Amino acid sequence: KDDPIDNKNNDHLVVLSHGILGTSRDLDYLGKNLVTNGCNVLMSEVNQHLNSLSGIRTGGSMLADEILEEIRKNKKIKRISFVGNSLGGLYARYAVKELFDSKSGAIAGVYPQYFITIATPHLGVRNFTIIEEMNIDFGLLDSIKVLISSFFFSTGKDIFLTDAEERNTLLYEMATSQEFLAPLKSFKKRRVYANLQNDLVVPLGTAAFLSHHDVSGLRAKHSDRYGIVAILNHTQTHLSSDTGRSQSSEISSSENDSSVVTTEPILEMIRSLDTVGW
Repeated sequence: KDDPIDNKNNDHLVVLSHGILGTSRDLDYLGKNLVTNGCNVLMSEVNQHLNSLSGIRTGGSMLADEILEEIRKNKKIKRISFVGNSLGGLYARYAVKELFDSKSGAIAGVYPQYFITIATPHLGVRNFTIIEEMNIDFGLLDSIKVLISSFFFSTGKDIFLTDAEERNTLLYEMATSQEFLAPLKSFKKRRVYANLQNDLVVPLGTAAFLSHHDVSGLRAKHSDRYGIVAILNHTQTHLSSDTGRSQSSEISSSENDSSVVTTEPILEMIRSLDTVGW
């Protein structure tokens, strides 16, 4: 709505990136509406089905190549936006790193407009699973998570943070390195959508990079509201608890919870992602 619609000569490309084991048609409804409103839409196809299990690096790089090919075919494109659903948001974040020109601030040679993720596991899922959502704790929990991650091959290792030790994981690098953060900052606007309740695949904490403590606070605050979309506006600095985000240094709701990896790296990821401004 911020831009005038020109169906005959629109220069805006919107890239739609679906989630794990998905297809380009997963975002078909959104894509058709964007086309109706004058946008050029790329329904990404390179990470469909089993291709989505090849890891975030591979998937993000393939998405970047797909975008470059689209822009080569359509010379009128001058602006670019991204909508990443679930894992597709991580592919999009990796792709913009690959396509970013630090001198001009361009993405794939064009002006970065909007960057949007929907229920994307920005912090991974090892600390944010149905187990944490239901407050279950037993001794073999972490081993079970590692086993589950192997079922999803390289992508599973990436999102369960088992691809490397703590601060060497890909998602930690993507959340803390300026190589990944600078491209995000180049966009005119960034927005994160997350489900407040009942998302057992990508819970609120990882989708909106919030600690377990802050998630509990938000849910308590909005316990009487149903059927709504909650939007959290993050500023360029770490927010105070009155906006739903705590200054506390603890991420886990229980320091003795053996299922949660060392919490400090997750806190660093949260704080670093906050600096981008959402």
